[in-house]
Amino acid sequence: MEEDIPAVEKWHQVIKAIENTTKYSLRASPPFDASSPEVFQSYWRDIFSRLRRSVVTDNSIPEFLTDPPVKKFTITFIDVITGLACACCHPEVEANITLENAAGVTKSDLMNGMIEKLYGETLPRVYTEPEYLFDVRDCEPTETDSDSEGYDPDDISFTEDSGVVVYETSWISAAGERDRNNLVYSREPQIYFYCCKPEKYHEFKKLWDDAIEEMRKDHEEARSQFNPAVEPT
Repeated sequence: MEEDIPAVEKWHQVIKAIENTTKYSLRASPPFDASSPEVFQSYWRDIFSRLRRSVVTDNSIPEFLTDPPVKKFTITFIDVITGLACACCHPEVEANITLENAAGVTKSDLMNGMIEKLYGETLPRVYTEPEYLFDVRDCEPTETDSDSEGYDPDDISFTEDSGVVVYETSWISAAGERDRNNLVYSREPQIYFYCCKPEKYHEFKKLWDDAIEEMRKDHEEARSQFNPAVEPT
């Protein structure tokens, strides 16, 4: 029996296009007004409808989100409030978007799902992660903790009262590579879209970038301690 070929991630270019389009379209965006949400939703729906046409016709962007193609893919919208999110630590919640395609999930499927669920006729449901989760992730669970990394499941909530924009994305990759591509973590990959109100975009993006830079410095320091420089003789 032929061994299964490990799937690799091919969605990076589509996701980067979404992030960049959000960044460069933010300045002209109308503010969100709860009394007329369609103004905001329509602006962003038009922006991403144009991006969808561009992505679909761009042959340099892979057709399928993985290679070999997977048949199911999920996307979850999250507002993490503070700093860097951790895709491996998020509580299990119902995904906002479930993409299914018997032939394999495509870039068009992803764009269609995003436009429908994030900028459709109804406001998106965005999971709100408790602020204190950033403190408990590094703590050992106690006897009173649930199985959910030390947070209280009752504190998991959703908001559905505002238009949002995507300021960052994240997912879990498996260890190893194939053809210089990251390996897919599971047979049903999941991407987190970190969302915030448009007026919070720059603040949240800076928190994310600062956290990434701090993590990079910590890794460099740890590496230098593990492999100290050899003094010349």
